[in-house]
Amino acid sequence: MSFDKTNFSLIATGPGTQIFQYPTDDAGVETTSYFDEAAELCNLKAGDIIFASLDLDGTPALKMYIVSSVSSANVVTLTGLSA
Repeated sequence: MSFDKTNFSLIATGPGTQIFQYPTDDAGVETTSYFDEAAELCNLKAGDIIFASLDLDGTPALKMYIVSSVSSANVVTLTGLSA
């Protein structure tokens, strides 16, 4: 599967940070360039947070990511966050 912009939504903003949610059955969200389309679509930037609800058709899980960088070519790099 690939990134589905209809599932990507802004849930909060703060000083310099945006928080997004992304529900999906796609296991590939951690692959390189998965969120590149969101970089331009939502003005993603380093420090933004993504809550991903994963494997909704199996064993649901929540993963949190911080956008560690967005290149000038809109290549998004994520870092997984843990509790």
